[in-house]
Amino acid sequence: MSEKQDTGRVRFYIIGIGILLLLVVVLELLQVNLAMGMLRKMEEDALARKDAASESVALDTGFSWPDEMAGDPAEIPEEAAPEKSPGEVAPEESPEEALPEKAAPKVPAYQLHERTVPEQVLTREGMTLRTLADRYYGNEVFWVCIYDYNNRVLRDPRVLPAGIRLRLPRRSEYGIDASDALSIRRARMMGEAVNGIINNE
Repeated sequence: MSEKQDTGRVRFYIIGIGILLLLVVVLELLQVNLAMGMLRKMEEDALARKDAASESVALDTGFSWPDEMAGDPAEIPEEAAPEKSPGEVAPEESPEEALPEKAAPKVPAYQLHERTVPEQVLTREGMTLRTLADRYYGNEVFWVCIYDYNNRVLRDPRVLPAGIRLRLPRRSEYGIDASDALSIRRARMMGEAVNGIINNE
């Protein structure tokens, strides 16, 4: 009787372990799908912002000559100035009559300092993805963007080898904006997903 009970317990333990392993595999797959979905969402948002910014600049700076002024400006006859009678003094132009200057086109915040981010950096001892993100993007939470951009050479985001050339993505590619709470929240969620995958490996 005791042997049958022991056999039943062993079977019960084996089944329980199998169920636990299956749950672990399912959770791993869900985390991977979540991370991939967030990556695709960030790429789509970055492309949408870039297209919107390009259209805005094109609309604000567009200019075309009127039909009657088309062609070589040198061929356009100048209007004859009215003849002044002797002793007549030309009136001074009033500052109020000057035309207002056209406002500069509005540029998204993540493109204001685009030129300050180099295409790549040579890593040194003591460097981390967080310090690089804080230096070039204004917030260390964007480390995950650098990691994703260099995922072929970086296996663990917590370890940054010295002496490698690390590429830095442009802000517009990931919608990086240290002044935008939504951009920071997306980067933080993406970083948590990546950390979860790394910790479970």
